[in-house]
Amino acid sequence: IEFKEPEIVTILKRIWDAHSKGGHRLRLNDVKAMSDYKGLLTKMASFGYLLDNEINLMLNQVKRVDDVPYFLDAENDRIGYKVMDSISYNVTFGYATIFAYLKEAENLKNKGAALSRALVMPISCGQFSYANISPTRIMGVSG
Repeated sequence: IEFKEPEIVTILKRIWDAHSKGGHRLRLNDVKAMSDYKGLLTKMASFGYLLDNEINLMLNQVKRVDDVPYFLDAENDRIGYKVMDSISYNVTFGYATIFAYLKEAENLKNKGAALSRALVMPISCGQFSYANISPTRIMGVSG
């Protein structure tokens, strides 16, 4: 699921601006003091923990924007990553990819539309590990 709210855009830009101007790292309390955070919390009142968790992810991943080399397709306003022997534009690395869009904003052909698509809060809806279950029977294995 992706949350697309103007407050999220402002928070992401503020985190990026602090990072890109001297590497200053904001803390969760810095973001919580923003009026945009308070507005977002009003919209997501019962999901405060989730919001704080996502903001912590943003704050940690902003410094990892260059950890995995990415490829900018400026003609189509997209960022991709090497997968095997090709470039995949469907692969993302969470907020690191979102911050890569902010880093490359001036190189995008249609900056407004590209940032509008990219500046979201992606929420993982769940994970399942087959290693953590102990079934009584295994009917078949694929792969």
